[in-house]
Amino acid sequence: MKLTDYGISDLMCDTDEFNDIAGNSKKLTKQDYQAQFKVLFEEVNEIKEALDNSDVVELVDGVIDSLVVINGFVQKLENQGIDMSKAMELIAENNLSKYTMNAYIADASVLEYKEKGIEVVSEFNKEHCVYVLRDTNGKIRKPINFKSVDISDCIPEGVKL
Repeated sequence: MKLTDYGISDLMCDTDEFNDIAGNSKKLTKQDYQAQFKVLFEEVNEIKEALDNSDVVELVDGVIDSLVVINGFVQKLENQGIDMSKAMELIAENNLSKYTMNAYIADASVLEYKEKGIEVVSEFNKEHCVYVLRDTNGKIRKPINFKSVDISDCIPEGVKL
């Protein structure tokens, strides 16, 4: 057993240091964000190529590189005064509210999606006692009573790209 395990928070700290050294964390213009997005797009394409080629090594590399680039976005946004910690918490909680304990809501949601031409199935997760709504692509879908979260309080007035 290792004395310590390197985890996601360690990766994020090292990424922050990398971006600080490179000067990337202070580049906050719209063009800087667009450049960051291009890098992310390249990393996501590496994931696709790894999957197409059944290359596990490149898959792991692409996923980790994507996390690093995403954290670069987080670091930039934090440097603009955005409370990313609170925004992440609010969105994570909101994502969990996509699961309903109510069978009627789950069934009604499936019917509503069907009326829109979207095939969705409702699966009961016994471990968590909730219904999971999933489309044919595996995407988790929202129940009919889902309410989106407002994260605007996490963004200081006047912050622009």
